[in-house]
Amino acid sequence: MLAEVGLVGKAPGRYNLHLGGNRSGTRIPRMYRENITESEILDSIDELVGRWAKEREAGEGFGDFTVRAGIIRPVLDPARDFWE
Repeated sequence: MLAEVGLVGKAPGRYNLHLGGNRSGTRIPRMYRENITESEILDSIDELVGRWAKEREAGEGFGDFTVRAGIIRPVLDPARDFWE
């Protein structure tokens, strides 16, 4: 998964929400919330996109914003960082 926002199904109607990938596909997203419902996903995305719209720097992608704003830490070593 290399998206700025990613969803991984866990069970019917339950998902892991991943954030922090970049447009060029060179940064792996990190799990932000685990095993959440569809309504929790929508609430989280609504809040985060609202913050991004207000706080982003010129030309800053959503995934870049989530890292810069400290919402998630970047995955520097996939073997170590992905599951932290």
